[in-house]
Amino acid sequence: MPQPAPEAFGEPSPPAPPEVPDWIADDGLLRDEGVIVGRALSTDPPAPNDGPHHWKLETIRAYYDERRAPLKAQLEAIRQQLARLDRREAELREELARHERALAALAEVEPRLPLTGRNLVLSVMLTVVCALTPLVLAELLPPDRFDHPMAVALALSLFGLFAVFQGRSLLVAADARLSGAPTRPERWKLYALEVLPPLAVALLMAVFVHRPEQGWFATLAIGFAVLLLLLIPGRLLMSLLARTLPELSGWWRMFLHRRRLRRHHHQAAVTRRRELEALAGLRAQIEDETIPQIARKLAFLDARCRRKEALFRSEMELARRRNLLRARHEGNGQMHTVSS
Repeated sequence: MPQPAPEAFGEPSPPAPPEVPDWIADDGLLRDEGVIVGRALSTDPPAPNDGPHHWKLETIRAYYDERRAPLKAQLEAIRQQLARLDRREAELREELARHERALAALAEVEPRLPLTGRNLVLSVMLTVVCALTPLVLAELLPPDRFDHPMAVALALSLFGLFAVFQGRSLLVAADARLSGAPTRPERWKLYALEVLPPLAVALLMAVFVHRPEQGWFATLAIGFAVLLLLLIPGRLLMSLLARTLPELSGWWRMFLHRRRLRRHHHQAAVTRRRELEALAGLRAQIEDETIPQIARKLAFLDARCRRKEALFRSEMELARRRNLLRARHEGNGQMHTVSS
Protein backbone atom coordinates (compact mmCIF):
# COMPACT_ATOMS: atom_id res chain seq x y z
CA MET A 1 0.00 0.00 0.00
CA PRO A 2 1.52 3.40 -0.92
CA GLN A 3 2.53 5.58 2.00
CA PRO A 4 1.01 9.04 2.43
CA ALA A 5 3.24 11.82 1.21
CA PRO A 6 4.46 14.41 3.72
CA GLU A 7 2.29 17.01 1.97
CA ALA A 8 -0.75 15.03 3.18
CA PHE A 9 0.12 16.05 6.74
CA GLY A 10 0.54 19.74 6.00
CA GLU A 11 4.33 19.62 5.85
CA PRO A 12 6.65 20.40 2.92
CA SER A 13 8.65 17.66 1.27
CA PRO A 14 11.81 16.78 3.21
CA PRO A 15 15.03 18.17 1.72
CA ALA A 16 17.46 15.91 -0.07
CA PRO A 17 19.79 14.04 2.31
CA PRO A 18 23.15 15.75 2.87
CA GLU A 19 26.10 14.59 0.86
CA VAL A 20 28.05 12.13 2.94
CA PRO A 21 31.79 12.81 3.37
CA ASP A 22 34.00 10.15 1.82
CA TRP A 23 35.70 9.26 5.07
CA ILE A 24 32.32 8.55 6.71
CA ALA A 25 30.81 6.60 3.81
CA ASP A 26 33.87 4.38 3.28
CA ASP A 27 34.74 2.16 6.24
CA GLY A 28 38.32 1.89 5.01
CA LEU A 29 38.76 5.65 4.96
CA LEU A 30 37.03 5.86 8.34
CA ARG A 31 39.57 3.42 9.77
CA ASP A 32 42.35 5.49 8.25
CA GLU A 33 40.91 8.59 9.90
CA GLY A 34 40.83 6.76 13.20
CA VAL A 35 44.42 5.66 12.77
CA ILE A 36 45.54 9.17 11.83
CA VAL A 37 43.77 10.72 14.80
CA GLY A 38 45.03 7.97 17.12
CA ARG A 39 48.61 8.49 16.00
CA ALA A 40 48.28 12.24 16.48
CA LEU A 41 47.15 11.77 20.08
CA SER A 42 49.69 11.72 22.87
CA THR A 43 50.12 8.75 25.13
CA ASP A 44 47.83 10.38 27.69
CA PRO A 45 44.12 9.41 27.67
CA PRO A 46 42.20 11.67 25.26
CA ALA A 47 40.00 14.41 26.66
CA PRO A 48 36.30 13.52 26.35
CA ASN A 49 35.17 16.89 24.91
CA ASP A 50 38.24 18.24 23.19
CA GLY A 51 40.75 17.29 20.59
CA PRO A 52 40.60 16.08 16.99
CA HIS A 53 38.89 12.82 17.95
CA HIS A 54 36.05 14.78 19.56
CA TRP A 55 35.47 16.86 16.44
CA LYS A 56 35.56 13.78 14.23
CA LEU A 57 32.90 12.11 16.37
CA GLU A 58 30.82 15.29 16.37
CA THR A 59 31.05 15.38 12.58
CA ILE A 60 29.75 11.82 12.37
CA ARG A 61 26.89 12.61 14.78
CA ALA A 62 26.03 15.86 12.98
CA TYR A 63 25.89 14.07 9.65
CA TYR A 64 23.49 11.42 10.92
CA ASP A 65 21.49 14.01 12.87
CA GLU A 66 21.03 15.83 9.58
CA ARG A 67 19.94 12.56 8.00
CA ARG A 68 17.46 11.91 10.84
CA ALA A 69 16.02 15.45 10.95
CA PRO A 70 13.60 15.06 7.96
CA LEU A 71 12.37 11.73 9.31
CA LYS A 72 11.80 13.20 12.77
CA ALA A 73 10.00 16.18 11.23
CA GLN A 74 7.80 13.82 9.22
CA LEU A 75 7.13 11.75 12.33
CA GLU A 76 6.14 14.87 14.26
CA ALA A 77 3.83 15.92 11.41
CA ILE A 78 2.24 12.47 11.48
CA ARG A 79 1.67 12.75 15.23
CA GLN A 80 0.00 16.11 14.72
CA GLN A 81 -2.12 14.53 12.01
CA LEU A 82 -3.12 11.78 14.45
CA ALA A 83 -4.07 14.44 16.98
CA ARG A 84 -6.26 16.12 14.35
CA LEU A 85 -7.75 12.73 13.52
CA ASP A 86 -8.58 12.24 17.21
CA ARG A 87 -10.38 15.57 17.35
CA ARG A 88 -12.25 14.89 14.11
CA GLU A 89 -13.26 11.42 15.26
CA ALA A 90 -14.55 12.85 18.53
CA GLU A 91 -16.63 15.41 16.61
CA LEU A 92 -18.00 12.73 14.27
CA ARG A 93 -18.89 10.43 17.16
CA GLU A 94 -20.71 13.27 18.90
CA GLU A 95 -22.62 14.13 15.73
CA LEU A 96 -23.41 10.45 15.13
CA ALA A 97 -24.72 10.09 18.68
CA ARG A 98 -26.87 13.20 18.20
CA HIS A 99 -28.40 11.85 14.98
CA GLU A 100 -28.99 8.44 16.56
CA ARG A 101 -30.73 10.08 19.53
CA ALA A 102 -32.92 12.04 17.11
CA LEU A 103 -33.81 8.84 15.24
CA ALA A 104 -34.63 7.10 18.52
CA ALA A 105 -36.83 10.01 19.59
CA LEU A 106 -38.66 9.94 16.25
CA ALA A 107 -39.19 6.20 16.57
CA GLU A 108 -40.54 6.44 20.13
CA VAL A 109 -43.34 8.89 19.37
CA GLU A 110 -45.35 8.19 16.23
CA PRO A 111 -48.27 10.51 15.37
CA ARG A 112 -51.56 8.68 15.53
CA LEU A 113 -54.26 9.07 12.94
CA PRO A 114 -56.97 11.46 14.15
CA LEU A 115 -59.56 9.38 12.30
CA THR A 116 -60.39 6.78 14.93
CA GLY A 117 -62.10 3.49 14.23
CA ARG A 118 -65.47 4.86 15.30
CA ASN A 119 -65.20 7.85 12.98
CA LEU A 120 -64.06 5.61 10.15
CA VAL A 121 -66.99 3.23 10.56
CA LEU A 122 -69.42 6.13 10.88
CA SER A 123 -68.03 7.80 7.76
CA VAL A 124 -68.35 4.60 5.76
CA MET A 125 -71.93 4.05 6.92
CA LEU A 126 -72.95 7.63 6.17
CA THR A 127 -71.31 7.47 2.74
CA VAL A 128 -73.24 4.29 1.94
CA VAL A 129 -76.50 5.87 3.10
CA CYS A 130 -75.89 9.01 1.03
CA ALA A 131 -75.01 6.88 -2.00
CA LEU A 132 -78.19 4.82 -1.64
CA THR A 133 -80.46 7.85 -1.15
CA PRO A 134 -80.93 8.52 -4.92
CA LEU A 135 -81.89 4.87 -5.41
CA VAL A 136 -84.49 5.12 -2.65
CA LEU A 137 -85.95 8.30 -4.11
CA ALA A 138 -85.97 6.79 -7.61
CA GLU A 139 -87.98 3.84 -6.31
CA LEU A 140 -90.48 6.18 -4.64
CA LEU A 141 -91.02 8.37 -7.69
CA PRO A 142 -93.90 7.23 -9.91
CA PRO A 143 -92.45 6.12 -13.25
CA ASP A 144 -95.46 7.35 -15.19
CA ARG A 145 -94.75 10.99 -14.27
CA PHE A 146 -91.02 11.14 -15.18
CA ASP A 147 -89.16 9.85 -18.17
CA HIS A 148 -85.86 9.68 -16.22
CA PRO A 149 -86.69 9.13 -12.55
CA MET A 150 -83.06 8.34 -11.61
CA ALA A 151 -81.86 11.73 -12.84
CA VAL A 152 -84.65 13.50 -10.95
CA ALA A 153 -83.90 11.48 -7.81
CA LEU A 154 -80.18 12.28 -8.06
CA ALA A 155 -80.86 16.01 -8.40
CA LEU A 156 -83.28 16.00 -5.46
CA SER A 157 -80.79 14.00 -3.34
CA LEU A 158 -77.90 16.34 -4.00
CA PHE A 159 -80.04 19.37 -3.25
CA GLY A 160 -81.40 17.87 -0.07
CA LEU A 161 -78.14 16.39 1.18
CA PHE A 162 -75.42 18.87 0.31
CA ALA A 163 -76.98 22.05 -1.04
CA VAL A 164 -76.36 24.01 2.15
CA PHE A 165 -72.90 22.74 3.14
CA GLN A 166 -71.01 25.22 5.29
CA GLY A 167 -68.52 22.98 7.07
CA ARG A 168 -70.40 23.19 10.34
CA SER A 169 -73.93 22.17 11.05
CA LEU A 170 -75.92 23.65 13.90
CA LEU A 171 -77.93 20.46 13.95
CA VAL A 172 -74.79 18.60 15.14
CA ALA A 173 -74.11 19.24 18.81
CA ALA A 174 -70.33 18.97 18.42
CA ASP A 175 -70.35 21.67 15.76
CA ALA A 176 -72.74 23.92 17.64
CA ARG A 177 -70.38 23.99 20.65
CA LEU A 178 -67.32 24.90 18.60
CA SER A 179 -65.77 28.29 19.14
CA GLY A 180 -66.48 30.75 16.40
CA ALA A 181 -70.07 29.59 15.98
CA PRO A 182 -72.51 32.36 15.09
CA THR A 183 -74.31 34.17 17.87
CA ARG A 184 -77.75 33.02 18.89
CA PRO A 185 -79.75 35.84 17.20
CA GLU A 186 -78.24 34.86 13.84
CA ARG A 187 -78.57 31.11 14.20
CA TRP A 188 -82.16 30.98 12.96
CA LYS A 189 -80.94 31.87 9.47
CA LEU A 190 -78.54 28.92 9.47
CA TYR A 191 -81.17 26.66 10.91
CA ALA A 192 -83.53 27.72 8.14
CA LEU A 193 -80.90 27.20 5.44
CA GLU A 194 -80.14 23.75 6.76
CA VAL A 195 -83.71 22.59 7.24
CA LEU A 196 -85.53 24.20 4.31
CA PRO A 197 -83.86 22.32 1.38
CA PRO A 198 -84.47 18.84 2.86
CA LEU A 199 -87.98 19.93 3.87
CA ALA A 200 -88.68 21.20 0.36
CA VAL A 201 -87.45 17.94 -1.17
CA ALA A 202 -89.54 15.95 1.31
CA LEU A 203 -92.67 17.97 0.41
CA LEU A 204 -92.01 17.49 -3.31
CA MET A 205 -91.62 13.77 -2.81
CA ALA A 206 -94.83 13.72 -0.81
CA VAL A 207 -96.63 15.48 -3.65
CA PHE A 208 -95.13 13.15 -6.25
CA VAL A 209 -95.95 9.93 -4.44
CA HIS A 210 -99.41 10.98 -3.10
CA ARG A 211 -102.32 8.93 -4.31
CA PRO A 212 -105.89 9.65 -3.26
CA GLU A 213 -106.66 6.01 -2.50
CA GLN A 214 -103.74 5.82 0.00
CA GLY A 215 -104.67 8.78 2.14
CA TRP A 216 -102.49 11.54 3.57
CA PHE A 217 -101.13 9.56 6.49
CA ALA A 218 -99.04 7.29 4.30
CA THR A 219 -97.94 10.28 2.23
CA LEU A 220 -96.88 12.23 5.32
CA ALA A 221 -95.02 9.18 6.65
CA ILE A 222 -93.11 8.86 3.38
CA GLY A 223 -92.34 12.60 3.39
CA PHE A 224 -91.12 12.48 7.00
CA ALA A 225 -88.90 9.48 6.24
CA VAL A 226 -87.45 11.28 3.23
CA LEU A 227 -86.87 14.38 5.39
CA LEU A 228 -84.91 12.36 7.95
CA LEU A 229 -83.03 10.53 5.20
CA LEU A 230 -81.97 13.82 3.65
CA LEU A 231 -81.44 15.76 6.85
CA ILE A 232 -79.36 13.45 9.03
CA PRO A 233 -76.80 11.50 6.91
CA GLY A 234 -75.62 14.41 4.78
CA ARG A 235 -75.23 16.82 7.71
CA LEU A 236 -73.45 14.23 9.84
CA LEU A 237 -71.11 13.21 7.02
CA MET A 238 -70.23 16.78 6.11
CA SER A 239 -69.76 17.72 9.75
CA LEU A 240 -67.54 14.70 10.37
CA LEU A 241 -65.42 15.41 7.32
CA ALA A 242 -65.23 19.12 8.15
CA ARG A 243 -63.82 18.30 11.60
CA THR A 244 -61.64 15.38 10.53
CA LEU A 245 -60.06 16.62 7.32
CA PRO A 246 -58.09 19.49 8.96
CA GLU A 247 -56.81 17.07 11.59
CA LEU A 248 -55.99 14.54 8.90
CA SER A 249 -54.21 17.23 6.88
CA GLY A 250 -52.19 18.25 9.93
CA TRP A 251 -51.33 14.62 10.62
CA TRP A 252 -50.20 14.17 7.01
CA ARG A 253 -48.02 17.29 7.14
CA MET A 254 -46.51 16.09 10.42
CA PHE A 255 -45.97 12.64 8.93
CA LEU A 256 -44.14 14.09 5.92
CA HIS A 257 -42.09 16.36 8.17
CA ARG A 258 -41.11 13.47 10.43
CA ARG A 259 -40.23 11.36 7.40
CA ARG A 260 -37.99 14.14 6.07
CA LEU A 261 -36.36 14.45 9.48
CA ARG A 262 -35.90 10.68 9.69
CA ARG A 263 -34.35 10.58 6.22
CA HIS A 264 -32.08 13.53 7.05
CA HIS A 265 -30.85 12.02 10.32
CA HIS A 266 -30.44 8.60 8.73
CA GLN A 267 -28.39 9.93 5.83
CA ALA A 268 -26.32 12.07 8.18
CA ALA A 269 -25.66 9.07 10.45
CA VAL A 270 -24.63 6.93 7.46
CA THR A 271 -22.29 9.70 6.26
CA ARG A 272 -20.73 10.03 9.73
CA ARG A 273 -20.21 6.27 9.94
CA ARG A 274 -18.50 6.24 6.54
CA GLU A 275 -16.26 9.12 7.57
CA LEU A 276 -15.38 7.31 10.79
CA GLU A 277 -14.56 4.16 8.84
CA ALA A 278 -12.37 6.16 6.45
CA LEU A 279 -10.58 7.83 9.35
CA ALA A 280 -10.12 4.47 11.05
CA GLY A 281 -8.58 3.07 7.87
CA LEU A 282 -6.25 6.07 7.56
CA ARG A 283 -5.29 5.76 11.23
CA ALA A 284 -4.56 2.05 10.81
CA GLN A 285 -2.41 2.76 7.75
CA ILE A 286 -0.47 5.46 9.59
CA GLU A 287 0.00 3.50 12.82
CA ASP A 288 0.66 0.11 11.22
CA GLU A 289 2.70 1.11 8.17
CA THR A 290 3.92 4.70 8.04
CA ILE A 291 5.12 5.14 11.63
CA PRO A 292 6.86 1.72 11.82
CA GLN A 293 8.57 2.40 8.49
CA ILE A 294 9.90 5.75 9.70
CA ALA A 295 10.90 4.17 13.02
CA ARG A 296 12.84 1.47 11.15
CA LYS A 297 14.64 4.11 9.12
CA LEU A 298 15.53 6.03 12.28
CA ALA A 299 16.70 2.86 13.99
CA PHE A 300 18.82 2.02 10.95
CA LEU A 301 20.44 5.47 10.98
CA ASP A 302 21.01 5.23 14.74
CA ALA A 303 22.68 1.87 14.31
CA ARG A 304 24.81 3.18 11.45
CA CYS A 305 25.86 6.17 13.52
CA ARG A 306 26.81 4.01 16.50
CA ARG A 307 28.68 1.62 14.24
CA LYS A 308 30.64 4.43 12.59
CA GLU A 309 31.49 5.89 15.99
CA ALA A 310 32.54 2.50 17.33
CA LEU A 311 34.68 1.80 14.26
CA PHE A 312 36.39 5.18 14.52
CA ARG A 313 36.96 4.78 18.27
CA SER A 314 38.37 1.27 17.91
CA GLU A 315 40.86 2.28 15.21
CA MET A 316 41.81 5.40 17.15
CA GLU A 317 42.36 3.41 20.36
CA LEU A 318 44.41 0.80 18.53
CA ALA A 319 46.62 3.50 17.01
CA ARG A 320 46.94 5.26 20.37
CA ARG A 321 47.92 1.99 22.07
CA ARG A 322 50.47 1.32 19.37
CA ASN A 323 51.87 4.77 20.09
CA LEU A 324 51.96 3.91 23.77
CA LEU A 325 53.72 0.59 23.14
CA ARG A 326 56.16 2.28 20.78
CA ALA A 327 56.89 4.94 23.35
CA ARG A 328 57.42 2.32 26.03
CA HIS A 329 59.64 0.28 23.71
CA GLU A 330 61.71 3.35 22.83
CA GLY A 331 61.99 4.26 26.53
CA ASN A 332 63.16 0.76 27.40
CA GLY A 333 65.75 0.90 24.56
CA GLN A 334 67.13 4.18 25.79
CA MET A 335 67.39 2.85 29.35
CA HIS A 336 69.22 -0.27 28.08
CA THR A 337 71.70 1.91 26.10
CA VAL A 338 72.41 4.10 29.11
CA SER A 339 73.01 1.10 31.36
CA SER A 340 75.43 -0.41 28.80
